[in-house]
Amino acid sequence: PFATAYKLGKRATHQLTRTMAAGEAPHGITVNAVSPGTLEDSPTKPPLERIPAGRFGTYRDVAQAVRYLASESAGYVTGAHLKVSGGYLV
Repeated sequence: PFATAYKLGKRATHQLTRTMAAGEAPHGITVNAVSPGTLEDSPTKPPLERIPAGRFGTYRDVAQAVRYLASESAGYVTGAHLKVSGGYLV
């Protein structure tokens, strides 16, 4: 039951991101989502060999992704779902 609710919540978040992005784009507002993978201090972790990058993520990795999306460099990026997972969430 938990996995079903979790997956539905993730899908809803992705759909909300796309819907809001389409609605706000005419106003010059971008809307994106960031999904962190397993971080170094996560209580449960997959085996490290399942992460193509060969390491667990850090808060800095996630912050840099958010920083990019908030920058002018990403001014034309909207409706994106950025997975910061070292390839684990591919």
